[in-house]
Amino acid sequence: MKKISAIFLTFLLTIIICSAAVSGQKPKIVYKYDNFAQPTGVKAIIDIEETDTQCDQRIALITVEEVLYEGSSEQVEGFRAKLSSDKIDYLFSIYNNKAIYENLPNAARRDVLQLINKGSNLLVDYQVCGSGGFFSVRNIFSARFVNK
Repeated sequence: MKKISAIFLTFLLTIIICSAAVSGQKPKIVYKYDNFAQPTGVKAIIDIEETDTQCDQRIALITVEEVLYEGSSEQVEGFRAKLSSDKIDYLFSIYNNKAIYENLPNAARRDVLQLINKGSNLLVDYQVCGSGGFFSVRNIFSARFVNK
């Protein structure tokens, strides 16, 4: 069953990644809705950054250890987390954080903090670029909503 779920998730992420790269879409929030079509939570932020073919493309299940904000604002510019496979803290950067916040209505900007906060379990689609191995986030999914 886990193998089927992993295959389905990989297929789903491939579709999202390909559609984002082709369409040049702006970042958006994906919400969870109740039976009355009211948003009850944030499932994902997608299309944060386009694919760079010169970078390694990766997917990881992580737990956020620290959220990094831009200056004194509430705009998330990255987060530190450990990959489940090792004990090193990695910095996941959201280089295009201006695009996230510029394309969201004011009421939705705080929703980013629902998804990215200390202790959040996330499935992160990211790319590793440059000789320093910079982790640049492309899509972020709440792990609790994956396969649900």
